[in-house]
Amino acid sequence: MQCGDARSARKVTSEINEGSMQAMNELWNGYRSMTCSAEPALRARTWQTSLALVSFVATMLVAMPRVVRADDEDRIAKVERLQRVGLVLARRKKYGEAIESFEEALKLSSYPDGSLFYNIGKLAEEGLKDCRKALLYYAGYIENDPEGEFSTEVRTRHERCRKTVSATLGRLSISSKPDGAPIRIAGIPFGSTPLTGLEVPAGIYAIMSDSEEFLSASASTTVEAGLEARVELPIKRRVFKGFITVESDPPDVAIWINDEQVSSKAPFTAKDLPTRTYLVRIEKAGWDRWVRYVTVERDTESLVQAVLEQTGDEVPIPPLPKNDEY
Repeated sequence: MQCGDARSARKVTSEINEGSMQAMNELWNGYRSMTCSAEPALRARTWQTSLALVSFVATMLVAMPRVVRADDEDRIAKVERLQRVGLVLARRKKYGEAIESFEEALKLSSYPDGSLFYNIGKLAEEGLKDCRKALLYYAGYIENDPEGEFSTEVRTRHERCRKTVSATLGRLSISSKPDGAPIRIAGIPFGSTPLTGLEVPAGIYAIMSDSEEFLSASASTTVEAGLEARVELPIKRRVFKGFITVESDPPDVAIWINDEQVSSKAPFTAKDLPTRTYLVRIEKAGWDRWVRYVTVERDTESLVQAVLEQTGDEVPIPPLPKNDEY
C-alpha cells in the first residue's frame, strides 16, 4: 500500500465488517510498515478485543479506548466497529469522516470512554483546524473523565482552544426538577443536571435528556458571546410499577393502602402500584391496629406479613408518606 492511498470509507467499512480479527490485525500491520511522516500517527490503547499497540511517526496521536461499556452485546459490537473505522479513516487523513464515525460510537455508548472525546477533539483541532468543535469535546472529556489517562493533555488543549475562540465564548447553564437528569449538548454527553456556567462558542445548541429513570426531554437555546443562556429541562420521572402482597393472622381483616380500603380479607395482592412508599394499615374490631410504611420497587413484590395482637393499645394512624412527585 502506498502513501496517500485513496480507497473510500465504504471500502474500509466493508473490510472491517466482513474481515476477521486476523484480517484486522493484518491491516494494522500493513499500516505499521509505513513511514510517511506527512500523515497523522495513531496511538492505540488496548481494549476488549486485544488489538496490539499501533504507532506511527508523525504529529497527530489518536487514542484507542480501553473498554467500551454499552447496554448489550450488539451495541458493543457496533461501537467497536465504528471506533475501528474511525481509526482507519483518521490514518488516511479523512478527518471529517473519522469524526463522524467516532461521534456515532459516542451516541451508542451509554457510558462513553474518555478516549472518544479525546479522539474527536484532537481530530477537530489538528485535522480540521476547528477549535470551536474541539473545545466542546475537550470540555466533555473533562466533565466525564476528569482524572482520565489523557486529562492533563486535554486540559492543556482545552485552554489553548479556549484562547483561540475566546472572543466568541458565552456560557450555558442547564437545570431540571428533579436534579440528576443526564444531558447531551449537541449530542455530546455532559454529565447530569445541574450544569452551571459551561463555556461554549456562540451558537444554537440542542439539549437532550434520555435515561431509564426519566422520560425523554429536549430543548434548544442560543448562546451569545459574553452572555449566559439558562435552560430548564422539563423533566419527568418514568413510572415503574410493583406489587404489595399482604398476609395476616388473623386473615379476616380490613386492609388499607394509604387512605383506601383495598380488601376485607388476607391474603391480598395490590398490583400495578407506582414505585413509591405507601402506608399499609390492617384493622380488625377488638384487635390492635397494625401499620407499616412499605416501599414498592420496580417489578418487585413487597411482602407484608402482619400478626395482630389484642393488647388493648390504641395504635395511632401515622401520616401518609411523602413521595417525590416529579
